[in-house]
Amino acid sequence: MPRMILISIEICIYPFANKIDYMQIGWYTRKY
Repeated sequence: MPRMILISIEICIYPFANKIDYMQIGWYTRKY
């Protein structure tokens, strides 16, 4: 896979992954 395609995919996915991490952290802080 060309590097540019990989980088563009990472840029597309990163905000979603960040959002999921933030939601998980929120879940843990709410739980405990």
